[in-house]
Amino acid sequence: MEKLTNELLSELNCNTAFTIPIGGGIAVPESVVLTWGIMAVLIFGSYLLTKNLSVEQPGRVQLLLESAYQTAADFFGDVLCRIGKDAQTKCLGVFSQLAIIGWSSDPADRAAARSCGWAGALC
Repeated sequence: MEKLTNELLSELNCNTAFTIPIGGGIAVPESVVLTWGIMAVLIFGSYLLTKNLSVEQPGRVQLLLESAYQTAADFFGDVLCRIGKDAQTKCLGVFSQLAIIGWSSDPADRAAARSCGWAGALC
């Protein structure tokens, strides 16, 4: 039992990526840096994909984005319809971030995915 406990604790351990030198120092774990990086990629990608949207003559990229969003909204609609339309978009964003973390193969990324138990509370 002790071996299992030690193994689980070593898996759940988050190493410090860097320390912010304010006061006694603020340790920033690797999982936070990973989350910031994924958020930056998602925001930059969203900016690139949505900067030329049009109401009157949508392009192929816009039609693809609308189709992907509608497919995800329909897929998760039964679960998310209870929380309202405003929260549905936020939850789909959180799910996309968790999916990117889950598809990663780095052990630090998997540790970050396990530590994201708060994601359900955001919805």
